[in-house]
Amino acid sequence: MTVVSESLKPPTIRPATPADLACLPAIERSAAEAFRGAGVSLSPDDPVSAADAWRPALRAGTLWVAVNESGRIVGFLAARRINRVLHIDEMDVAFDHQRRGFGRGLLDAAIAWARSAGLKEVTLTTFRDLAFNRQFYASAGFVEIAPNQMSPRIAGILSREADYFDPAERCAMTLWLQTRKATI
Repeated sequence: MTVVSESLKPPTIRPATPADLACLPAIERSAAEAFRGAGVSLSPDDPVSAADAWRPALRAGTLWVAVNESGRIVGFLAARRINRVLHIDEMDVAFDHQRRGFGRGLLDAAIAWARSAGLKEVTLTTFRDLAFNRQFYASAGFVEIAPNQMSPRIAGILSREADYFDPAERCAMTLWLQTRKATI
């Protein structure tokens, strides 16, 4: 028997509204189920971000939600613009909606927004050895940033993450939207 996903049409991705904020903690908790037994320092029992934590991204227009065919919000991506870079702070898809294109849709929306804003790159940090993390982003064109190539900004983000994640498990990645100028 073949199982067919909800639909063959692309997922609905839209900018978040203030009313959407209340849904985000439950999505973050559900998404963490994917890490259960994955051998990383993240657990579905860890605390999640308060709904208001995403208000700055909402105000900046860098918070998107994924909506299923029933109208339920099943994922979100929160980012922040830092000069000419869009940094993805968090992307979560409810566990029962993972592997259905919602994450890719959210990522594509953020990248499209960054391109339309004339930004030079999109950055993020993620788990290095989980297929549904680093490899997922690599499939969208992101490349891992070597430690000796990290900007002070991205190195600082990884340093702050060391308070709650094992640094050996983490990496920073970038997607260049504009050609880098060669240095002589």
